[in-house]
Amino acid sequence: MHAAIAWLAIILQSIDQNGWCSHLHSSGSIPGRVLIVLSDRGQPPQRRACVVSRTQVTGVSLPHGDELAGATIFVGGSWGSLPDQVFLVFCSSNTDPRRYCRVVLSTLSGHFIRRYPDSTATDIADPDGRLRRLVFGGPRISPVGDLLAVQFEDTVQVLRVADSVTVRGIQPASMDYVWSPDAKEIAYTRAPITHRGTTDESQLFLHDLRTRTDRQLTHLEPKDFRPWWKVFAPPLFRNPVVSGVTWASRANIIGFYVAGELELHLWNPDGNEIKAVPLEGKCFRDTHLDPNAESVMYLDASSAERCLSHAWDQIRLANLKTGKEQVVVALRDNDLGIEEIDWAFDSTNPQ
Repeated sequence: MHAAIAWLAIILQSIDQNGWCSHLHSSGSIPGRVLIVLSDRGQPPQRRACVVSRTQVTGVSLPHGDELAGATIFVGGSWGSLPDQVFLVFCSSNTDPRRYCRVVLSTLSGHFIRRYPDSTATDIADPDGRLRRLVFGGPRISPVGDLLAVQFEDTVQVLRVADSVTVRGIQPASMDYVWSPDAKEIAYTRAPITHRGTTDESQLFLHDLRTRTDRQLTHLEPKDFRPWWKVFAPPLFRNPVVSGVTWASRANIIGFYVAGELELHLWNPDGNEIKAVPLEGKCFRDTHLDPNAESVMYLDASSAERCLSHAWDQIRLANLKTGKEQVVVALRDNDLGIEEIDWAFDSTNPQ
């Protein structure tokens, strides 16, 4: 009955000028709000940001002006510390001989607030604020709201929000990193062997911002892997690739998945596995635990063809206690894909 009610979908219209957000269909049962980045099939792809809640879908207005200074290609975004603020990443064109990126804090209506890092951050930016390296991940605000983690190529740079000063650089690191609930540690993935890339193997590490030390949390072993879309193919012996790292703030539980496996691994920060929960998705990624680690939201593809072409078109919400799942957002446009999501959970809005 609940599933039937949930799929009495509210077809919601967006307020963005290009109408991309109007292709998002919500089940009306999302706890909190989800920031969604959509992309098309262009080269390079164009992107737009949308916000989906229980009752509405709205488009995020992208800021314009001197604060971008030519970095006009929208790359991605994440929530800020306030409900109406988002961090957005813009990069210059591939044809620019000095390709660079900017991180901008703005409101959902497109009002510019600040650029990160600012022009005084000479260690990672030029005087005009251009980042010397490309932004590959984040940005992610700390739970306390005082620090910002942004990935510049293979380094996670931690900046103070107040003055944009760099307080730490974590290297090497992959695109998967997340703050601990007390903002004293960052969980991230990287290859345990320096010369091995993260596409060949990655494990989960914890970086302590106070002691500047790293601790390897997982020591997963290589094993046979058979692609789910080729059930009769011979198995492949491969190293683990950890991805989709998320950290439940109140439960203090870390979640992640291993490429090729169809389950969510739940660990405590001491390095002990709590359990592995099977999920219905076939190629899920970008996982987000709720604060109590009772549910997980993640991206998935509705068909093998879209999965293999890296075009995700639905957002699923799984109850980790009951095992029940539902599609809470579906994208009804084959020319668009959901590139990333950021879930701002609201405990007053029950499942």
